[in-house]
Amino acid sequence: MNSRYRIICGNLGRLTKGNSISLLTDYNYLYRGSRRVNQNPFTHQTCRVSSSSTLRSGQSRLPSNFLSTLQSRHPDLKVSTNTYDLDAHGHGESYHPSSPPDAVIYPSSVEEIQDILSLCCRESAEQNDNQEVNQEVTFVDVVSVIPYGAGTSVEGHLNVLIPDDSTTQVPSSMFAEYDGSDSIRTVTIRRKGAISIDMSNFQHVGEVKTGDLFIKVAPGVTRNRLNDSLRHSGLQFMVDPGADASIGGMIACGASGTAAVKYGKRN
Repeated sequence: MNSRYRIICGNLGRLTKGNSISLLTDYNYLYRGSRRVNQNPFTHQTCRVSSSSTLRSGQSRLPSNFLSTLQSRHPDLKVSTNTYDLDAHGHGESYHPSSPPDAVIYPSSVEEIQDILSLCCRESAEQNDNQEVNQEVTFVDVVSVIPYGAGTSVEGHLNVLIPDDSTTQVPSSMFAEYDGSDSIRTVTIRRKGAISIDMSNFQHVGEVKTGDLFIKVAPGVTRNRLNDSLRHSGLQFMVDPGADASIGGMIACGASGTAAVKYGKRN
């Protein structure tokens, strides 16, 4: 091999390309839950710092009755506002600092997810502070939603980024009291924080049709678990993004990996 392209590891973790030093990578490791996070000694003081001071102070950006309404409908639904859970769900494996949600919700049925999403976009009777009441404008409170699979994203998919409030026009058919007309309504969208929907309770591996190359799985099933279930069927899920990611997350993010050249990626 040409020495120009030879990678040599020195005793102190220095990487050299040929005879010249190109990188210094004395990495330390931080264990967060079950994941190992690389920390460069020169930059670790800025790694995984929450960007939301309101969450640190115990305040929430969610509508005041959001969680209470949800738990009154589903008393057994697990909801966490613990700081550790929020931070753990506010980042993946990327270098981006943690940007946590306001709550982590662990549904276990489709009906629970439907109710969660219905509460995340609601018409509001309140008016913005210091703004005159305008009967022609509808105020809609929107809570951002981020599904959480295995937390292995390396592109910042799990970080909460909340857009600014905005005013737009939407068809009247989007509202519950739709009267059948084709009219357009002016809507002021007010952003009210974000939630993380943890899909870890959805672990069912269902029907397998080997002849059709078809299998029905829940979104929380991981790649390795799926292949374990297919071990004696003659089928194998070949997409390998380099992590034991969830199937739902792989499909949502268009996962590829080293096997994509031969087998393609998830679309």
